[in-house]
Amino acid sequence: MQPSSETTSNDERPLRERITYPLSRIEDKYPYDEWFDGGVWKLQMYEDFFVRPSSMQSAVYQAARKRGLGVRTHLPSTDDAIYVQAYKREKK
Repeated sequence: MQPSSETTSNDERPLRERITYPLSRIEDKYPYDEWFDGGVWKLQMYEDFFVRPSSMQSAVYQAARKRGLGVRTHLPSTDDAIYVQAYKREKK
């Protein structure tokens, strides 16, 4: 997108440029298609992901929904990990 060279009528300063961010930056960081193969995956913080496990859980749910999948997750209290298993959602 080209920067806007229009000015405001009040103070003649140029308008700020509008930019578009990617829909999901976290989406590009992780191999969700691999993780969503139907198996149970233990994903370890600082090895497989680099955010809090609860944040990763949210990202996993969003990524699964975008793919039309359901997902089961578990956050163990003794480990900085998340268990993930994707499944095909039944159509209603």
